[in-house]
Order: sequence, then structure tokens, then C-alpha cells
Amino acid sequence: MRDSYFHHTPRYDGDHGYGTNIHSYASDNLIENNIFYYLHLGVVIGSAGGSGNVVSYNYMERTEHHQPNWFIGHIGTHGAHAYMNLFEGNVVNKTGGDSYWGSGSHNVFFRNRITRENPGQPVISDIAAVEINSLNYYVTYVANILGVPGCPGPVEQIPLETRWDNPVLWIIGFAEDSSLGYPTDPKVAQTLIKTGNWECPTNAVQWTTSERTIADSLYLSSKPTWFGALPWPAFTPERAGFNPSSFNKIPAQVRFETI
Repeated sequence: MRDSYFHHTPRYDGDHGYGTNIHSYASDNLIENNIFYYLHLGVVIGSAGGSGNVVSYNYMERTEHHQPNWFIGHIGTHGAHAYMNLFEGNVVNKTGGDSYWGSGSHNVFFRNRITRENPGQPVISDIAAVEINSLNYYVTYVANILGVPGCPGPVEQIPLETRWDNPVLWIIGFAEDSSLGYPTDPKVAQTLIKTGNWECPTNAVQWTTSERTIADSLYLSSKPTWFGALPWPAFTPERAGFNPSSFNKIPAQVRFETI
């Protein structure tokens, strides 16, 4: 599914208003180069999960929820047991995996720009760039751009009075329905791989590995023709010349801005 525009759902509650919902064991789907605007969610791998899906180079702006203060994310997993899916090169507000329907594992978020912003929809709770709930293990975040320069809040939500004390950058290992200000599932953090990501609170790339050579893409062998003259890869925080005050754009964003 590619080159499409999904926008302006009439409902933002329950299972309504999804741009794309990959569910009922659906696997090996490619969701590429689309625009998602003013929806409940952008792309979610939900219900009974699925594996081998690629969600890539999509531009997403503004999510809404029937609880208007809740910062709901654009892409991620929402099923049992979604695993081995790739999210690459997207521009989104928030990512992660929840445990509402159960566990998940081995999902990869690679070279995304995750803004932690939601233009047009004020939010005051669950504000984070990444939220990985309990029962989501062996998740990988590599070479992502997390936040924008000067963003407020600490890097991680440990410990705070409640989980709603934010904004923060990472919320890791909290139970789906817990309001506690500390993680309830330490295995999430113990199995999480995060390296080469630029983080706005520190205005620096954070490394947890000695290996610092990162591929251009995890599913494309070279620059796709539909990228045209735009820089490829779009988001390279780990490389010389990266400027957090001047972000590159993906083709879907350019189309959105000229509609």
C-alpha cells in the first residue's frame, strides 16, 4: 500500500479512525510513502498481531483521541503477539508498543524522525517520543531522531510520582493500566536495544554499542527512484554533518506540504 493519503476520520474512539490497521495475523505487508493526517492512529499492527511487515517513509501529522488530553502515537504495535516488524524512515509524533491485548517482541524502529509533537491537538498526559509497555521484549531503536531542539523534560520517566508526570522522551516497562511512576516490568529495559539515536534533552547522539557503522536501510539495497533529489537516507543522526536544527524531508512530507 503506497502513495496514498488517509485523513480526517469522523471518529476517534475504540477501533475507529485508524489510517491502517494490520491485524488478524497479517504478515509481509509493505506500507510505504503514504500521508496520514488528522486520524485516531496512523499505522498500527494490532488485534492478533503479525510479523514481517514494513511500515516505511510515511508522513504522519496529528492524532486525536476521545480523551482529548491523551497523547496517542502514530505508529506501533497493539496486538498479541506482534513481532519482527520494521518501522523505517517515518516522520511521526510518537512510537512504541502497548500490552493491551498482550505481548510483543523483536520489533525494530530504524531511522525515524519522532517529533513528540502533535500540532493542533493540545495534550497533557503520556507525552513521550517512545512508549514501550510491559511484555514488549527485544525491541530495537537505532539511528532515530527523538524530539526537536530545546524540547522540555528528562530523558526517561524514572522515578516520578506518577506515569503522567511528563513530558519525557522514553517511557519503558510500565503496565498498560498502571499509574505508578516507576516501571513494573524491568525485562523491557533489560532487552531493549537503543543506540545511535539523537535525543533532544541532551542535544546529542547516545550510544550503547561500540559498533557505530549503521546501514542506510534495513530493507532497501539502494536509494529508491521515488526519493528523487531528496537526501538519502533522510535521517542520519549518527553521521558527520547532522544538524538537528535543519531536518531533511521524505517525499511524503513534501507532498503533504504542497497539497
